[in-house]
Amino acid sequence: MIIQIRFIGIMCIVCVLFLVGCKADDTDEDSWQESPTFYIDDKKMYGVKGEIGLERLNGEENEPDFPATQGRLYNIHFFDAAKELYGEEAVITATHQNTGKTIELYNLITSSIASAKFGFEDEGLWKISVSINEEPYTSFIIRAEKP
Repeated sequence: MIIQIRFIGIMCIVCVLFLVGCKADDTDEDSWQESPTFYIDDKKMYGVKGEIGLERLNGEENEPDFPATQGRLYNIHFFDAAKELYGEEAVITATHQNTGKTIELYNLITSSIASAKFGFEDEGLWKISVSINEEPYTSFIIRAEKP
C-alpha cells in the first residue's frame, strides 16, 4: 500500500514537471510584434539599437521600406556594441510568421557597415535573425508590405 502511494506521488510529480516544461516557444502570436525603429544621424533604422540596424537606400519615398516581392538595397550597420564582432562571419535570415518559411538574406564578414540587396517573398511579419559564427546574436521583426 505504501509503495503504491509513493509510486502515485512520484508519477504526479513527473506529470507536473512535464507540464511545466511544455511552454509556448518564442514564435507564438504575442511575440510577433514589429520592432520599433530608431534613428542614427537622422537615418531611419530597423533592428536593435546598439547592435544592428538596416537602413533603406533605394526606392521611392512613398514606397514601403520592405516591399513584398521586390528587392531593396540596404546598409547593414553593426554598431558599437558589436565592435568586438568585426571580422566575424554573419548570416542574416528571415522567417515568415504565417508560413514559417526561412530564407537567407545575406552572408557577410562583419564590419561597421555593409551594403546588401535582398527582398521578401510574401507580405506580413518577418523575423530577422542574425547569427555570428553560427551562434544566435540578435533578432527583430519587420513588416513586408505591398509595393
